[in-house]
Amino acid sequence: QFWPKLQDPRERLANALRVPKAMSAPKPTILIAGAGVGGLGLALFLSKSEKFNVQVFERAAELKPALGGQYGLNGALDCLDRAGFHDVWAPLYHPIEKLEVRMGKKCRQVDIDLKGILNGTDFSNKFGAFMRGEFQAALAKALPEGMLQCGKEIVCVQELESGVKIEFSDGTSVTGDLLFGADGIQSTVRQQVFGEVPLVYSGIKIWWLVTDDTPPPHLQSSIVEIPSTNALTLSVTAGAQKKQVVLIGQHASEPSPEEVKEGSSVEHFHKLCQDHGAYAEGVITEDRLRKARLMHFGLYQMPPGRCQDHWSRGRVCLLGDAIHATTPFMGQGANQAMQSAYCLARLLEERGAEDYLSLFQEYHRIREPATTSIINNSGAIGRLRVPQPTENCFTGLKRCLFYGFPKLLPSVYGKVMAKQFSIKV
Repeated sequence: QFWPKLQDPRERLANALRVPKAMSAPKPTILIAGAGVGGLGLALFLSKSEKFNVQVFERAAELKPALGGQYGLNGALDCLDRAGFHDVWAPLYHPIEKLEVRMGKKCRQVDIDLKGILNGTDFSNKFGAFMRGEFQAALAKALPEGMLQCGKEIVCVQELESGVKIEFSDGTSVTGDLLFGADGIQSTVRQQVFGEVPLVYSGIKIWWLVTDDTPPPHLQSSIVEIPSTNALTLSVTAGAQKKQVVLIGQHASEPSPEEVKEGSSVEHFHKLCQDHGAYAEGVITEDRLRKARLMHFGLYQMPPGRCQDHWSRGRVCLLGDAIHATTPFMGQGANQAMQSAYCLARLLEERGAEDYLSLFQEYHRIREPATTSIINNSGAIGRLRVPQPTENCFTGLKRCLFYGFPKLLPSVYGKVMAKQFSIKV
């Protein structure tokens, strides 16, 4: 009975002339390296489409940031809202309503009403601080089951004739149509495909601490800045659990690995808080400091203004800190990563993955000017906000004008902030 039944000759002829139904083409496979804001954001946006198979690979064994710092999010929230993911971020939102600049006992405190300044703009309810771990976990949870794989360290990227292949340290490999490198400022994908790219040291190093307890009520809705003789201390409360993040920045030569390790000690942090106003201004107590998570590092950025060949090559394209890492002084690193993710997802949905070369060109045309502007402006603002003992009176005057501008012209400053936050996708 395994042989087919003999057909009538007329039936055989009809079958031979019948045009078979066209088989649907397989969906393009999109590979994403890195489960930070950019990588998870791109996967989340593409998950709304039925055109692609999406896979995300994260080097870490679990989504648990070592420090668990905070994001200041605005434009990123607008992107999520446009894609219908308001419920992903809303439970984690901690609004920032005020900026307090404390100049010391001899100077007047400057209080800037950020909530009032942004009232009436598109970001009146989208200017808040999020804990990185909470936000990352929420993005991952919103993905379809099985899309994200952790513990996948990339060791090799190879472009094939009709795709791209990545190999992992566990001996496995995967092939896809396109690869997006969103694996951070020390990107393995970038190194494998584009070679070594020297990072630019900003001239500023940071001491960063995160507490696991809630700060006093008077600190919870404000950013507190304390410019001292040769450092800037900043405190912000972030996330659903209202954790406090304190950073101290100083102008300094590029720190060596030994200096980074030595500077991460509790005693070093304790002395910095004594010397630069954190204790005196009531931002942190010694007891809370000694229970906090601590980290010390230099601030780096990607070289700005890079040509299209540095953003993509062949079937591989970069986004987020892998291509436009910036310093934190405008609070735009995560926002720009999410905007790049949204831009790529939109272009893929509109154009498909087949003509990827023109798609990558358009992505570069849209995103390079915006991110270059952020990198340059954030560097300049950092150099201004972080005092130096050798600076001249003109620099001090510029700093006073920088903090006085929102007090003198709040409506104009609100428009400037809203323009800064507006998405370019």
